[in-house]
Amino acid sequence: MKHVIGYVCVAKFQLSWIAFGPRVSVGVEREYENLLSNGIKAFPSLETALRAEGQIVNKPAPDFVSVSTARIEMFIAEDSKEFTQFREEKFLIVIGDPCGECTSFLGRKVDKCPNAYPVPGAYLWQNGGKTFINFRDAYACVSELHRQSQGPATIANLKLTTIPSQRRQRR
Repeated sequence: MKHVIGYVCVAKFQLSWIAFGPRVSVGVEREYENLLSNGIKAFPSLETALRAEGQIVNKPAPDFVSVSTARIEMFIAEDSKEFTQFREEKFLIVIGDPCGECTSFLGRKVDKCPNAYPVPGAYLWQNGGKTFINFRDAYACVSELHRQSQGPATIANLKLTTIPSQRRQRR
């Protein structure tokens, strides 16, 4: 079981949101990187997350709304034998690639939100961050991902707690 704990910056856009952790890619000046492309690594300290938050708020993006810092704790199953440890958990997500393009975080379907066709879930960045509320639905999603994409997919327990008064908007 992989355990991720620390801080992330959550940038909200008009129709979505993205979580950022520390930069791991070489040749990039900014201190942050998409959580999905940095290997799901969190900032180790609040100070480094706040420094990155300041960079995000000053980055030009036409649909940017706000950014906040949050504490993250995530347990990620590293193989299917560990899935059963989530049977009694809430706040479950699926990590996988439903379309053969890039790894994504998936949660439950919600009204007026596109689903992650062809799997029974929705992209977490589009559904307002709504996680699966029971193991059965998360397991159905990961099973269908395995069946259709033949690629890796797993279940994780995600706890994201926004730190009050750290929310910034573009000026």
